[in-house]
Amino acid sequence: MKSLRYASLLSALFLKTAAEPPSFPDLSGYDLDPTFARYWLAPHRQEPGDGMRHQWETLLALTTFHERYVLEYFAGAKGESYSHRNSGMSRSNTQGKELKPEDITRLRGLFKELPATNAQPVLNRLVLLSYRDGTNWITRAFDNGDRPKPLQEIFQVIGERWDEYGKPPPR
Repeated sequence: MKSLRYASLLSALFLKTAAEPPSFPDLSGYDLDPTFARYWLAPHRQEPGDGMRHQWETLLALTTFHERYVLEYFAGAKGESYSHRNSGMSRSNTQGKELKPEDITRLRGLFKELPATNAQPVLNRLVLLSYRDGTNWITRAFDNGDRPKPLQEIFQVIGERWDEYGKPPPR
């Protein structure tokens, strides 16, 4: 009888239902250097309350992949935000921005408008977005060249970075 209760508990904890959002995007088709991928994907694989890298409650982690680097964006639930360029060997050009309460409210609304699909574009057009939805940490993959409108608006709220030549990142 005891083993039956444990089996029921395990089933309830680990079986997915059709109503659940898609799991972490399948990135197995990408040729990612494991050492660099560990750093680039770490913010997206974290579960809330499970050793997040930041001292504040993370609301969003967003990564855009480029040929030799990624741009990483982070925002906290109290409005703290920053972004930097990450080559896997170093982070550079860190920029911070304080989000207003209405920006945080807008972001949360935009998360609900995002399509519940995961794109698989070529690597240098991949965008990973992870965000907090209640107690859930949800990760989605998008094509930077074909951004859905809510994703474009998220970039506007957090402040999309431009490269050192004053041009927007390639899409």
